[in-house]
Amino acid sequence: MVLSPSWLIHYVSGPKFREWIASEVSGATGSHTRAKTDGILQQEIPVPPLPEQQRIIRILDEAFEGIATVKANADKNLQNARALFESHIQSVFTQRGNGWVETTLGAVCEFIGGSQPPKSVFSKSNKADNIRLIQIRDYKSDNHVVYIPRVQARRFCSADDVMIGRYGPPLFQILRGLEGAYNVALMKAVPDESKLSHDFLFYFLKHSTILQYVIFHSERAAGQIGLTKQTLEPYPIALPSLADQQEVVETIIELEAETQRLASLYERKLAALEALKKSLLHSAFSGEL
Repeated sequence: MVLSPSWLIHYVSGPKFREWIASEVSGATGSHTRAKTDGILQQEIPVPPLPEQQRIIRILDEAFEGIATVKANADKNLQNARALFESHIQSVFTQRGNGWVETTLGAVCEFIGGSQPPKSVFSKSNKADNIRLIQIRDYKSDNHVVYIPRVQARRFCSADDVMIGRYGPPLFQILRGLEGAYNVALMKAVPDESKLSHDFLFYFLKHSTILQYVIFHSERAAGQIGLTKQTLEPYPIALPSLADQQEVVETIIELEAETQRLASLYERKLAALEALKKSLLHSAFSGEL
C-alpha cells in the first residue's frame, strides 16, 4: 500500500479528522489541549490505489485553487466595502463644509469616566434592586452579563449615549446601545446638545484621524493608565448647524447600512465556499469523487 503525502494532507484537513481532533481536546483543561500521538496514529484513513489517490488529488487541487481565487475576490470586496465607508467618514470630518465652526471637543462635550464597584457585589441575578454593570466586552456579546446593587452604581448610561473604551486592544472603541451603570473601563461622551448632536459626535469619534491622534498620545504616555479626558478635550472639531449635522448623519447611516448589507453578502459567500470545501473533502474520502 502506497500513501501519497498529498492524500494525507487532504485527509487531515477534512471534516472527519477535524471533528475527531475537536472531540479529543474538548474535554481537556488547562494547558492539556493537544491530541495524543497514539490516538492520531491509530486513526484509520481510507487509502485507495495510488492512481486513484492521484486522480482525486488532482480534482481537489483544481477545485481548491478555484475556491481560493473566489474567496480572495470576495474577501477583497468585503475589505473594499468597509474601506469605502471609512473613507467617507474620514472625508466628511476632515474636508468639512462651508460655514462649519471650528472648536474643540472639550468646549462642546463633557467626558465622564465610569466607576468600579467591588467584585464582591457582582451578581448574575437581575433582581428589582439590581442594575446591569456595563463593561467593554458587553458591547460584543451577552455572555458575561453582570449586575450590581443599584445603591452601588455611580455612573449611568442609556442606549443612545456615546461610550468610549478607555483600554485596548483595540484602543479607543466607540460604543453605544446598552443601558445600565458603566464601569471604569468606559467613559461617556456627553455633548452640548445646543451645538452638537449625539449621532454626529458618535460618527466623528469613529473617523481614523482622531484614532491616530489617540494612539500617538497613548504611546507617548506609556505609564498612563487608560485614555483620559485630558487627551480628548483639546482635539479640534468643526461643527455645522444642527440641521446640517442631521443631514450628514443620515448620509452616513445610509452608507453604513449598504456597507453592512454588502459585508453580510460577502461573509455568507465566504461561509458557503468554506462549506463547499468541506463537502468536497468529505466526498473525496467517502469514495464519492
